[in-house]
Amino acid sequence: MNYSFDIDAEDIDTEFAQAAGMVAYFGTKCAEARKARELAKLALDETAASARLLVREATATASPKPTVADIDAAIVGREDVHDARMRLIEAESHYEAAKHDFTAALAKRDMLVSLGANLRAEMTTTN
Repeated sequence: MNYSFDIDAEDIDTEFAQAAGMVAYFGTKCAEARKARELAKLALDETAASARLLVREATATASPKPTVADIDAAIVGREDVHDARMRLIEAESHYEAAKHDFTAALAKRDMLVSLGANLRAEMTTTN
């Protein structure tokens, strides 16, 4: 869909007709982006937990025993954890953009509601 957040005063009837669909469209996009972000968080948590187990197993017989900071550093440095973190960053970016689009759609809808009330008031006073 290609929606504009501007209000076309020359075609106000179309603007009113499209408002609900626009809010629904961007609300859905925002929900999808939020879901993708939450799934990316879950994937990062699972990847990091799996990596922690692997690092602990690999260093179980090490002398001296690795510190928590050593284990954390080994986890952060793993490619699979890095890739999961990058996917989370990308998902968060998409979510923020979708959230802003949804907020703009809500603002446009609110402006149209206000404009409609003003138009009705004008029609009442001129009749």
